[in-house]
Amino acid sequence: MKRNPLNTRYVVLRVFLPAVLGMLCLAFVAAPWLEACGRLGAGAVLRAFFSLLCHQEAARSFSLLGHPWAVCHRCSGIYFGLFLLSLCPLRWNALLDEPRYRRVWIAAATMPLLLDALLPFAGLWINTPATRLATGALFGCMLASLLVRALVDCARAVPRPCTGSARPAPGGFA
Repeated sequence: MKRNPLNTRYVVLRVFLPAVLGMLCLAFVAAPWLEACGRLGAGAVLRAFFSLLCHQEAARSFSLLGHPWAVCHRCSGIYFGLFLLSLCPLRWNALLDEPRYRRVWIAAATMPLLLDALLPFAGLWINTPATRLATGALFGCMLASLLVRALVDCARAVPRPCTGSARPAPGGFA
């Protein structure tokens, strides 16, 4: 009996992506836990990794055992949103097949995050840890819906056979 490689790729994608995103979520929560257990080097390595992606301001981060998480409230929401939506079945976002609906979804998920981040500068809004987490999670859900969709489309793409007659591109670049 022959196995369908499309199903195998799809299953690997639906298991691998949530596993990677789940490990990222565990990693930024593990940093303060490791530091509280006396494993300062391991916590520092995780913090150094996440410092490439987040400002890590202690006042804008949740804490565990007296130590701040390795990412801020908003980044925590983004990672949690990415992880949680990567667990959902793909059928729910069939609406995103239409490009105009994708644009609306991107704008609808991005605007609350932008408003929550920028309105405090104008003195029109005071954001809180809850609003930063919620707007980050909405943004992360939007990213996950587009990411999962794109990866599934790539997994479904039929590879083109190599004919061996590749011509150089115009301008002499290969």
